[in-house]
Amino acid sequence: LPAPQWQAIEDFHMPHGNGCMPGQLRAKLRRLKATKEFQRRPRPILINEDTILLDNLEAAVDEYASWGYYSQGFGSAYKDRTDWTIRPREQRFEELSGYQTIPVNWGINTDEKRAFFNRIAAITGSTP
Repeated sequence: LPAPQWQAIEDFHMPHGNGCMPGQLRAKLRRLKATKEFQRRPRPILINEDTILLDNLEAAVDEYASWGYYSQGFGSAYKDRTDWTIRPREQRFEELSGYQTIPVNWGINTDEKRAFFNRIAAITGSTP
């Protein structure tokens, strides 16, 4: 959590969820909202990066926080709850995973990307 002096001057809070299980993320957000600084001056909570695992999205939404989908992509050295090192980078553009490892296919072309955007459509009452 940010130090109290930062909380006092932030316009919004931006905790990361990387590596957190849903219960840990939920507890982290509750600890933030329980601080004196947050109670005195509540501000939006924007989780700007987390994982591809939607159980953390559900935890964030349950706590009224925004949630940032973080899809590293295979062929990188990054590991969190997803081990992106287990496969090499895809060779064909159409198969490129993730949004962080270049080159990037910005399309919704993997099962994980489709699951995220379908869940957002369901939460917002839209259609994919």
